[in-house]
Amino acid sequence: MGSPVHRVSMGDTWSRQVHPDIESERYKQTFDVERLTNILDGGAQDTALRRKVESIIHSDPEFSLKDNYFLTQSECYEAAVEKKFHLQMLAQRQGWAEDSREAYYAYRCSPPGQLHQRGIHLGSPGSPLSHELLPPTKAVLAGNQDARTLSGSLGFSLQHIFLKALRSLGSEEQIAKWVPVCNKFQIIGTYAQTELGHGTYLQGLETEATYDAATQEFVVHSPTMTAIKWWPGDLGRSATHALVQAQLICSGARQGMHAFIVPIRSLQDHTPLPGITVGDIGPKMGLDHVDNGFLQLDHVRVPRENMLSRFAQVLPDGTYIKLGTAQSNYLSMVVTRVELLPGITAELQKACVIAIRYSIIRHQSRLRPSEPEAKILDYQTQQQKLLPQLATAYAFHFLARSLLEFLHDSHDAILDRDFSLLPELHALSAGLKAMVSDFCTYGAELCRRACGGHGYSKLSGLPSLVTKVTASCTFEGENTVLYLQMARFLVKSYQRTQVSLGPTLQRSLPQSVAYLTAPDLARCPAQRAADFFHPELYTTAWAHVAARLTKDSVHHIQTLMRSGADEHEAWNRTTVIHLQAAKAHCYYVTVKSFTEALEKLESEPAVRQVLRRLCDLYALHGILTNTGDFLHDGFLSGAQVDMARTAYLDLLLLVRKDAILLTDAFDFTDQCLNSALGCYDGNVYERLFDWAQKSPSNTQENPAYEKYIRPLLQSCRSKL
Repeated sequence: MGSPVHRVSMGDTWSRQVHPDIESERYKQTFDVERLTNILDGGAQDTALRRKVESIIHSDPEFSLKDNYFLTQSECYEAAVEKKFHLQMLAQRQGWAEDSREAYYAYRCSPPGQLHQRGIHLGSPGSPLSHELLPPTKAVLAGNQDARTLSGSLGFSLQHIFLKALRSLGSEEQIAKWVPVCNKFQIIGTYAQTELGHGTYLQGLETEATYDAATQEFVVHSPTMTAIKWWPGDLGRSATHALVQAQLICSGARQGMHAFIVPIRSLQDHTPLPGITVGDIGPKMGLDHVDNGFLQLDHVRVPRENMLSRFAQVLPDGTYIKLGTAQSNYLSMVVTRVELLPGITAELQKACVIAIRYSIIRHQSRLRPSEPEAKILDYQTQQQKLLPQLATAYAFHFLARSLLEFLHDSHDAILDRDFSLLPELHALSAGLKAMVSDFCTYGAELCRRACGGHGYSKLSGLPSLVTKVTASCTFEGENTVLYLQMARFLVKSYQRTQVSLGPTLQRSLPQSVAYLTAPDLARCPAQRAADFFHPELYTTAWAHVAARLTKDSVHHIQTLMRSGADEHEAWNRTTVIHLQAAKAHCYYVTVKSFTEALEKLESEPAVRQVLRRLCDLYALHGILTNTGDFLHDGFLSGAQVDMARTAYLDLLLLVRKDAILLTDAFDFTDQCLNSALGCYDGNVYERLFDWAQKSPSNTQENPAYEKYIRPLLQSCRSKL
């Protein structure tokens, strides 16, 4: 069997020796860890290339994260910008082209692959949806910028979003003009959508762009205090240009949201341009390296050509021409949400690696009086905390791959302005972004708590993971709002089943909701615990619950409307039920994507078996967490819930045996984890003590002693 690459990074003598508890866990291999890593990466060649890029970066002291936990907010920002600068220089020296896989491994999350093998090449170099929006390699499955190799420590993270929006919403002429200067860092772009008073609700944004036909310019203005752009990353100190979402006004008529490129700082001395008030919004819960900012615009004029015009144009005389649907402006947001998923998932993966490795090293209490203290991962309660999170991390990996493939399969239609797939894509991107960020935030925090007091130390790496992934619950859309966008899609899809009859209905429904027309299985057929290990059974169970909750939500709307409520009131009075339906649907989609991924691994029986256990665990954990939904209409009986629990507890023990190997398969380097608890060698206590001694407070003078402690001690001593 293959073995994971030993990737210890520290130079201390003790760090070259793998802790025997960790070593013994790795010795008992039941599957080829290296092969699983290859599958996650997309192939052995991809793993080799990723490791090569990581090795080049991690061998350069400029990219060390060693002292990151001791930096102030300003120092974090400066360090992130410095690393971005050095990475640009490194990429030039290495010859990593903008759209190369090397560049994607260097800048973003590791791609889970498969697209290249399928022969999918998404657009030519001149295509508006190539490169940043739909790059022409399997590296498109990259997620959050620098989420893996440099562990989220790079500056200018919104430059990627700026480019993505430009490529999806801009004309070919605009792309040709702005992309090269952006890629060469002749300008630094950010994406300014969220305002002080509005976020996810795009139609409520107040910033205005009024066309002046006399000068052929747009006058971009913040008419109220709540119209000030608020939160965009890189806006506080870095960006020279902002892609501003504003309400277009032509000839007195409002035409909805459009995107405008607005210069905000001088390219000579970086000072704010006339009419621009810009700055940093101040301390945040986390992400200290990101300069989130505010932007107030006072009748700022930009040329007519600065409105992105792929789907709409304003002619010199002020005539407005619509080239796309009302949904076209949502395209860049949809793509961004989809591509966020791997990066968000990576944070949960890292949290699982840290917590599970620590749970092997940490011994506490005894399972039997005559035995030594046990590894805490041997306690079922610790397994219950961590192993479902590990299963979730794998489930979301395959979910992200599936959704990205759906996005890429749709690209030709989108390029031809065929938006028929966009409603489903928009709904999935909204609901699944909400689900993944919710679950990863919960899971990362659970991993932190599972490490006890040491998990509260920044040196564990877990607090920064938790605060980072928590931000994903609100950026690119607040999650409750996103779930409800998914719910609207479910309601409309179900309503179609009520007015469209005939054998072609199921084919006409979007693929993700085809189960709404499937024959309803009123009762679960399970007769013993082992039956719950069948993917068809638990996938059908989740489809049943999602369909029932969707039907219930529609029924409640109809009941209220028959009682005199209008459509809007009826919707608002049933949103709690809609929320349940959306969450159940998202769980169903995730389970289905996991089972479909397993079907493609017939030639990998050992790997498939261990992944199958994780899939079973993920599905059953969800059922047992939401038993009320399955008991509500009698689909599951009380006895069947007991069977499911028995199967679930058996799975905990089986997955426990492979837990270290499954975390090793993620193949995170020590530098990437930057955790005293989660290093490959398992030398937790030595590393904690070593890192703690490097705290600046241990070598600096203590001013509080002379000012307060010494006088206090002397005062108290004189009274003795």
